[in-house]
Amino acid sequence: MRFKLVTLDIFGTVLKLQSDVGHQYSKAGAKFGVHVNQDLLLRNFKEVWLDMNQKYPIYGVQSFGWRKWWEKLIYKTFSKSSSVEVNRESVENISQHLFEMYKKAETWKLCDGALDFMNTMHDKHIPLVVISNFDSRLEDLLLTMNVRHYFKLVIASYNVGVQKPDLSIFQLVEDKLKQFPDLADIRKHEIIHIGDSPELDYISATRAGWNSFLIQSDSDAVIKKYPLIAKNHIFKDLKEIKIKLLCS
Repeated sequence: MRFKLVTLDIFGTVLKLQSDVGHQYSKAGAKFGVHVNQDLLLRNFKEVWLDMNQKYPIYGVQSFGWRKWWEKLIYKTFSKSSSVEVNRESVENISQHLFEMYKKAETWKLCDGALDFMNTMHDKHIPLVVISNFDSRLEDLLLTMNVRHYFKLVIASYNVGVQKPDLSIFQLVEDKLKQFPDLADIRKHEIIHIGDSPELDYISATRAGWNSFLIQSDSDAVIKKYPLIAKNHIFKDLKEIKIKLLCS
């Protein structure tokens, strides 16, 4: 194996939700008397998330913090999705319920091939590092899912004040590797990043001088939109990537 370090995005690569956001938000709303269609919630969640990320980037780290950021997102998502006015008290209850729910292991599951991939990298003495655009709950979530011990470093964008695709987050990882004697001299071409976003993961990592693999189910659709991405760098899951790495 020619790579000496593997970095991973977490969501959609190692962990994923047991059910989609629309279903989970709809169920949480119904618990407090707010009944909204789950497909509508999912669609509006995506729109509101993009708007919030643009106005208050990195989960509001420079403004009001991650918890208030999510509360605002939840309120806007439900307000936009409901045909009747949603009161603040109901949204506060929904938000608190969702915060507690997302702490629990049963809300999440490992992606196909993730556990085997991490065990194989451990057996091959290939260190793993997390680089994820997420808030400060990431460490606790990895502990809850019993996978934190696989990672040499966990870099959450909220904790470092920068997020992908900003190239400085990749430079930050390189700088942090210097604290480990066995990784201090690692070179860019010896690192491979794996994630599920063409822009945030694959393109940004390659621009940083790293190697990169992309997890996507429809490689043809990806290449049509991003013709510079090599088809043989697109995989369905970590199971396929493990085979590729072991054969290289």
